[in-house]
Parts: sequence; structure tokens; C-alpha cells
Amino acid sequence: MPNYSIYLSTCDGYADCWDPFFSLFEKFWPSFDGKIYLSSEYKEYHRNHVIPMKLCESHSVPKSKRISWSKLTRWGLEEIPEDIILFMQEDFFLKAPVRYELIDKFYDLMLSNPEIKCIHLTDQNGEGATSCDYDGLDLMQTHRPYRISCQCALWRKEELLTLIRNRESAWEWEIFGSHRSAALGHQYYQVRRDFVKLDQFEIVPYLFTGIVKGKWIPQVVPLFKQNGIDVDFSMRGFYHPEEYFHKSDAKEKFNKFIKRALNKMDIWFLRMSRKS
Repeated sequence: MPNYSIYLSTCDGYADCWDPFFSLFEKFWPSFDGKIYLSSEYKEYHRNHVIPMKLCESHSVPKSKRISWSKLTRWGLEEIPEDIILFMQEDFFLKAPVRYELIDKFYDLMLSNPEIKCIHLTDQNGEGATSCDYDGLDLMQTHRPYRISCQCALWRKEELLTLIRNRESAWEWEIFGSHRSAALGHQYYQVRRDFVKLDQFEIVPYLFTGIVKGKWIPQVVPLFKQNGIDVDFSMRGFYHPEEYFHKSDAKEKFNKFIKRALNKMDIWFLRMSRKS
């Protein structure tokens, strides 16, 4: 059996997603026999293959203190012994059987080719790739938006740890982390667009994504109903794009300026490290 594990990026505030996630996971990937690292903060959760990490508890963080997504992810990855992980999030609700034989194939490819740092398994991570010799894959261009993303992918753990900065949210990491990955110039691949297509042929078929801005997307309702999953949707409510217009205040604009400046310094140091 392949020796990769799943890192399930989550936090206690999304614990209401865990039962639906695993109910669908067990239905659509029943043969999975690896470990699933659940990046909980303090909460226990008992399910087949699941290891609740309780990261804030193990780092003696008071419950009144909020930890950034990036710091929590770093702590979680540092505790995982496996070199290659399948990265997922708690609102990746499966809607059809997983084509795990293709994941196994790409995992074996990474084992045999240590220069491959990441293989994106969906067609939902931006444009910019060229053909390559690996069956079913394209080589991602170095300078492109969303070279890294939080969508489903096989990652080398050390590459993720190199790219993560404790100051960033998941969304900021996708943007600034893509810049840093370009500076490093490592090899990332994505599934070919004429091979994997949303709602037509997917390796890991899931909703993109089940929760937006902390609220359910309407598509979860028929999916849960078809699979006998009972959820009180009133606790979160539903996401309606027209309700969200956000205007940054002065403090938020200043924080973004600081993060952009720090990212530029990061990129300079990464480029210098490549030359040395």
C-alpha cells in the first residue's frame, strides 16, 4: 500500500464539518487504509484512521488566543513523519468515488522523482502550464497565479514548510506563497486540463468548496440529503455573494502593506539562496 497520509486542514470552529466530511469520505473512498491527520486545536474526534492533533493544546496555547492558519498548519506538518502527504480541507465534501489508483500512481511518481515537489490533482488552480513527459500531467509555469493553492494536491511536506509563513491566512498564503515558490523555482505539476475536468472526470470529486466566508454553499443541501446526512444549516446560514462587499479600513490596509513588504524581502532572500 502507498505510504502517504492525508493532512486534513481544519480547526475547531469547523468541527460541524467533520461528521459530514467523514461520512462521505467513508462512502466514496472505503478502501483508504492510511492515516488522516486532523488539525484540531483542542477537540478530540474519533473515526476510522483519524488522528486528532489537538495542536493548540500540545503547544499550551490559551483558549482565548487565536492562532493563524499558517502557524497551525506549520505545527501540524512538523508533527507528521511522512515525507509526502495528500492535502485536503474539511469542506471538501466528496460527491463520487475517488480514483485512488491515480493518486497512487502520482505518489509513486513523486517517490521515484524527488525533484517533483507538488502534484495538483484538480483543474481548479489557475492557468499556466506546459506539456511534459509524465502521463496525465503538465508542468506548471514558474511565474503564474495560484502556483500553490489549498485545493487537493500531493505535497512534499518539506516544501510546504519552506513556503509557509506564520503571519498569513490561507488566502494570503496562496497569493504570497505562489510568489515564493516562483523564487525557489522547484518543479510543480498539475493534472492535464484535457484529462481532468470539473464535473466530468475528477480524481478527487468534491465540492469547490462546501463553505465560503464561514457559510454553507447551497450545493451541500442536495448532496447531504442524497447521502442521509442531517445538518442544522441555520447555525451557519448560506453564502450569498451579493451580501458581501468588503471595504478595507486603514488598519487592514496597513497590515496588507506590511505583509507585501515582508513577502518581497522573503523573495529576495530565496533568490539569493538559489545563487549561493
